[in-house]
Amino acid sequence: MAAGTIVAWVNLTRSGTFTATLKLPASLENAPKLFLQAQTRVRQNQHSKKTYPTFTLIRGVQLTP
Repeated sequence: MAAGTIVAWVNLTRSGTFTATLKLPASLENAPKLFLQAQTRVRQNQHSKKTYPTFTLIRGVQLTP
């Protein structure tokens, strides 16, 4: 399995949405398929400072030449 590459850092809105514009690394520019995964750290509740890792697969990606 290939190692991941960080291509953008974003700040989430209160509802958990974000927008990112990024340039793909040269090694991925001609890839036939691309899967993007977002990783986050979230609080268990509003009063806790402890965070837990989460991830999601990105939907709605628009690739432009």
